[in-house]
Amino acid sequence: MRSMLPPAIRRPRPHLALPLAATLLLSGCQLIQPPPASAILPEQGMQTLRGLAQPVTVHRDPRDVPLIESASLHDGLFTLGYLHGRDRLAQMIRLRLLADGRLAELDGAPALPLDRLLRALDLRHGAAELLRSASPQMRQILDVYARGVNAALFAQRRALPAELAGLQPAPAYWQAEDSALLFYLLDLALSGNLEDELAALWLAPRVDQRLLATLLGDGPEQPLDTEELALLQGPVQPPSAALLRELLYTLRRFDQQAPGVHSSLQVAVHASRSRGGRSLLAMDSRHSSTQAPWYAVQFKTPRYQVAGAGLPGLPLLLQGFNGQLTWSLGSIRADTQDLAIESLRRRGAGFEYRHQDGSWQTLQARPATFFIRGQRPQRHPLYASANGPLLHDPHGQPSALALRRPALNGDRSLDALFALSRAPSLEQAHDAARAVRTPAVHLLYADAGSIAWQVAGRYPNRLSGRGLLPVPGWQPQRAWDGYADSMLHPYDQDPARGALVLAGQRSVAPGYGVQMAAAWQTAQVAEQLEQRLAKGAVEAGSLARWLAQHPAPRHTLLERLSQPQSLQHLPAAQAESLRQTLAALDLPPRPEAASGLRWRVDFSQQEPLKLRLWPAQREADTRPPRTASAPLAPLTRRAQEPARAEAVLRLLPAAR
Repeated sequence: MRSMLPPAIRRPRPHLALPLAATLLLSGCQLIQPPPASAILPEQGMQTLRGLAQPVTVHRDPRDVPLIESASLHDGLFTLGYLHGRDRLAQMIRLRLLADGRLAELDGAPALPLDRLLRALDLRHGAAELLRSASPQMRQILDVYARGVNAALFAQRRALPAELAGLQPAPAYWQAEDSALLFYLLDLALSGNLEDELAALWLAPRVDQRLLATLLGDGPEQPLDTEELALLQGPVQPPSAALLRELLYTLRRFDQQAPGVHSSLQVAVHASRSRGGRSLLAMDSRHSSTQAPWYAVQFKTPRYQVAGAGLPGLPLLLQGFNGQLTWSLGSIRADTQDLAIESLRRRGAGFEYRHQDGSWQTLQARPATFFIRGQRPQRHPLYASANGPLLHDPHGQPSALALRRPALNGDRSLDALFALSRAPSLEQAHDAARAVRTPAVHLLYADAGSIAWQVAGRYPNRLSGRGLLPVPGWQPQRAWDGYADSMLHPYDQDPARGALVLAGQRSVAPGYGVQMAAAWQTAQVAEQLEQRLAKGAVEAGSLARWLAQHPAPRHTLLERLSQPQSLQHLPAAQAESLRQTLAALDLPPRPEAASGLRWRVDFSQQEPLKLRLWPAQREADTRPPRTASAPLAPLTRRAQEPARAEAVLRLLPAAR
């Protein structure tokens, strides 16, 4: 068997560049890829890898963004997996442990409450459903990518990154389901208003009910459902204040670990308003986790040429550009889930809950063992009702909180996002965007002459109420009746104002038939940008600089109430009472937003076509890419059989 780590070294060929028919600019601190363990996996040279069918070249730009040049999609995906495993293995393993509820194996006892919550949510079960629903081609894509990850993991098996030191057992090899798991974790991080619902339940007995209705209402045109609010004053006995506080603490810890978004500002400018006469798209997204989540990459294969950024562990680009179309994904804190308060009673060694049909039924229980670094394992049962998994241990509580989330059966969002990355036109992009059910997000996209916006996701049709407060789980009128038809999701194309701006402000018109989100932010940033865009033709560089200087943070309910100006409209006594209530909660502050992904695409660049990489601005003449609409060839038998071929992977150093 030939060595996987040949020592041969080659000098770089700096003329290599990706042929994209527009100007592409990348910036953000996470694009300076963390240095890999070069003693184990050399940063340059040639490596012979099992699984590659033909030689592949990887060239890095001055900010360490890799360009993968391969003769097939199979080899390109394998190489992307290898690079993710080489550069971001510690991040990938940590995210997998987080999603599986096993982070205490690495971080010890402080991570145990977070593990209990994630283990209860059972994201692994959802990931398996996503994988079953995916097309055979998508499953092949994930398999090939996983083999590339495992090539890097195998090479590092005896010298893991320092962040993984002491992890026992050693990390298991990557599987296609692990990529689906991180995708479902991303859904939990980007969509849902779980913290807001828990905060509302905490506030309900502590503030005047009319004040609570004002705080939770979505403006005067959509006040809080008074019937929904009255339910909390009836026979419903919510869990204890101590438990609610613990759950809110745990969600803050989740925000520190998960690939969430603290600030997101997306702008698309129509060709008629652009100084170059063609469309512009720009995005500034800042993360709230303790690690930079995104990984930028460029692909050059005969039938798949694209540049963008995604999450290590996933072979999908969530922001990207394929030479004909550019797209950007942004969070809207979608209201796709509901909390149900379950009435409990003891029954022998277990529990029963009041079902919607009026009967008492047994809570489903499954055993779970938690391994904790430096301590003995702990065993805790996890419970679920017909409304979903319980977020906590029901012992000693008069009731329990169950989380109801959309079903994933038939969800082909993985395929839809891959189709979006290959779409050659706005029309095909729209078809792909409408098929994205997970995560529930904004999608902004543009080609050279048009711009468009689409709300994606799976939104429940509630029989009554708006889902802003936890509701009694035994009331059948609080159930869901399927999901909103994605054909009717809000959509806009080429608006008369000449631009689409998404800064967390209300983007779904009042009166829309389905509750999509309630955590709308102030429209101040969006209004300032729209005023600036109205002054004249827009230039890409000045637009990007403006976005960098005007972040648009996404605040939770508690964060909004903590803002200095947020309580000025209230009577002094009410405002002071609310301040004291928030102080008593004493939650840890959310981490400051770190520099995240900044992305812009300018279609106005004419022949000769050039690629620019921000901020080094290296330029190279390129040729137009082949059409992205050509059908992809099969990934070859190596996507389905154990890989036996060996080919050379060339690693060229960054040009400085």
